[in-house]
Amino acid sequence: MIEIMSDGSGAFVDFGGSAGESCSVLHRKFPAMSFVVIETPAMVKAAAKIRPLIAFSSELPDRIDIFYSSGTFQYLEDPYALWKRALSKTTGYAFLARNTFSETDQFRVQHSMLFNNGAGPIPEGFKDVVVRYPHRTISERRLIDIASGAGFELVNRIADRDGGLIQGAKGMYGADLLFKRR
Repeated sequence: MIEIMSDGSGAFVDFGGSAGESCSVLHRKFPAMSFVVIETPAMVKAAAKIRPLIAFSSELPDRIDIFYSSGTFQYLEDPYALWKRALSKTTGYAFLARNTFSETDQFRVQHSMLFNNGAGPIPEGFKDVVVRYPHRTISERRLIDIASGAGFELVNRIADRDGGLIQGAKGMYGADLLFKRR
């Protein structure tokens, strides 16, 4: 993956990258690489002002050299369709970090504090309150099968370090998955 990033011609896409914190750090190390954060329209509008060196969009670009997503797939309505679409545009690597897996579909409500969600200034008048998100498990086997069918092989699997697992949830586990196009 480093060889793609070092030659400077690659496009790195962070799907669900919030205000672009990860891309901003990577941009300092690999300044010739292009970085695009895929987010909701509201986040795109807000984050573009914070990090002008990073591109923000609500749509996947046509060509992706490295596709990255951290802790996002379990919040999507259809993570498998997005995964297929992303891989169809990816020429090099795809890395999924901080995922909640189970081979049995499980749906929960996740709770967190508002101010723990992303970077940037807190608008005046906002209070730190509990926010709730629908949270689902995803099938690791299904993601691997989709990747294989799209011409990718799983080259590294790292057991959970911070998969966003819900406290006390049974039958769930986390893992980071790195795929390389064959």
